[in-house]
Amino acid sequence: MGKRSDFGQSWTDIVQDWCLGVAPSIPQSVGWAALVALERLWPERLDELLSSRQRGSAVVVPLIDDGLTIEGCESLAGFDEVFTRWKGGDRGARSELRFAAALVGLGYSPILQPDLKGKVLDAVISVARHNVYFEVATPEYSDAVQQAFKAMKVLSTRLAEENPGANMSIRLLTEPLPEVRDKIADYVRTLAPPTKADVGVLQGVAHVRIAPAGVRLPTLQRPGEAARSPLICSATVVRKDALWGRADVWLPISDDRAERLLHRELSHFHRESTNVLVLESSQVIGGMKSWVPLVKRRFQPNMNRRCGAVVLSQSLMTVAPPAVGLNTLVLRNQYAYRPVPAPLLHQLGRLPNWWQT
Repeated sequence: MGKRSDFGQSWTDIVQDWCLGVAPSIPQSVGWAALVALERLWPERLDELLSSRQRGSAVVVPLIDDGLTIEGCESLAGFDEVFTRWKGGDRGARSELRFAAALVGLGYSPILQPDLKGKVLDAVISVARHNVYFEVATPEYSDAVQQAFKAMKVLSTRLAEENPGANMSIRLLTEPLPEVRDKIADYVRTLAPPTKADVGVLQGVAHVRIAPAGVRLPTLQRPGEAARSPLICSATVVRKDALWGRADVWLPISDDRAERLLHRELSHFHRESTNVLVLESSQVIGGMKSWVPLVKRRFQPNMNRRCGAVVLSQSLMTVAPPAVGLNTLVLRNQYAYRPVPAPLLHQLGRLPNWWQT
C-alpha cells in the first residue's frame, strides 16, 4: 500500500521530485497532514499516483486536496458511509465531503447523512440553535443529465467511427433522440471527408463544425439564450486505418432539464425546515455563472419554495502558484418557506480555502 514516505523523506523531496520544482501554495505541515490522512485511510489513492509515474503539480495538488478533504471530515458523524461511496467511484460523494470540509473551515461541525422526516440529506449544521439542511448535487451525474449524456455518447462515437480523418464539433439544438442522431450522421457524411475547415447548419437540429484531423475547428457563434446556458459534452476519439476521427457533441442544459434536476434534489427537503441546495458545477462547461439565470427562473411564488438558497460552487485549480480553491456564489430564494439566516448566506458566499488557514 502507498505510504507518505514513498514520495520522499521531506517536503523538499516532494517539491523537487513530484512537483518538478514548482512548490504548491501550501504550508509544509498542511501538505504532510494531507498525505498522512491518505496513508491512514486511503493508501490506494497514493498507489494510483505512484504506479502512474506521472509528475507535476497538476497531479500532486489534487492528491493533496483529497487528503485535506478527508482529514477535515473524518471526525464528522456519518463520514464513513460517504467516504465508502467516494472510494467506490461515486464522484458525487467527493463533492459532498469537499463541501462538508468547507463548512468545517467555517467553524461548523456538520452531521453527514442526517435523517429529515424519513429522508436522508447530505449534511446539517446548527445555526443559532436552528438546523440548516444541505443537499449537494453534481449536475453532470444527475439522472436528468445522464440520460441525455448517454445518447450524446452514442452519437459522438458513431460520428468518430464513421468519419476517420475528420475533426467534428456538434452543438445540438434539440434532444439527441435516435431520429436526431440519424439526421446528424447523414448530414455530416455530406461534409466528410473535409478538405478544409467548414461550418454547417442542420436547421432546428444542430450546428456543425468540421475540419480535417489536426486542423483547428472554425469558430461558431452560439446564438440566443442557449449560448449562456451551461453545456454538457461528450467527446470520442477513434483511430481507423491510420486515421483519427474525433467528435465532440455539446448540449445546453435547458430550463426543463434544470427544473427536473432541482425538483429531484428539492424533494429531499421538508417545507418546515431551513434548506440549502449546493450545485457543484465544476465539470459543466460554462461554470457556475452560467447556472445563475437558470436557477433564478426556478425561484417563483408557486414552486421550489422548500429551498431557502442555492449555493453554486466550483473547484478551481491555479497554476502559479499551484493550488486548489473553492469558488462560491449564493442565490437567495425570496419565496422560500423558511429563509436562510443572512449571516450564514454571507459565510457561504466566502467559503475559506483551508489551504491558507
